[in-house]
Amino acid sequence: MKRFLSLAIFLLSLTLVPAPAQQYSNQLKKLLIELPGWTGEDPEGADMAFNQITMITAARAYTKGDATLNAGIIIGGASTVDKIPKTTYETEEGFLHIEKVRGYDTYISYNKKDKSGSIIVLLTTNPHSGILTFTFEGIDWSTALDLAKKYDWDAMKKVTGSIK
Repeated sequence: MKRFLSLAIFLLSLTLVPAPAQQYSNQLKKLLIELPGWTGEDPEGADMAFNQITMITAARAYTKGDATLNAGIIIGGASTVDKIPKTTYETEEGFLHIEKVRGYDTYISYNKKDKSGSIIVLLTTNPHSGILTFTFEGIDWSTALDLAKKYDWDAMKKVTGSIK
């Protein structure tokens, strides 16, 4: 049984391996900037490959008093983009808006009562889908969007486009 388990772990390690030297996630982590007035944790990231699928992530968490903001970049298969809703709505509790911001399709969802929500920026769709995500609590959506605009979306798109 031990030999079988060791063999299974070895075979799994051959199919899911980090990309050499974390080259893309390290580039993306550098783009997760300091936000004035916020305390940011150290950025984290990973480059992974499974069969012929590439997944690259970078993320950073921020706090300011009771408010939190999490910024993340996810680059992967087209299925990542397919999961994003394509409709807008608004109720007394909150909304989902889809709008162009800086030329990028941007999805903003917000819960008015909790002052929480998310912002998803579609960076690229081909050949790799790339999204920039922000989840937030304790701030209004327009403040979160202003913070999101402090990041260099074009540089993130450039990294996404450079993936081989």
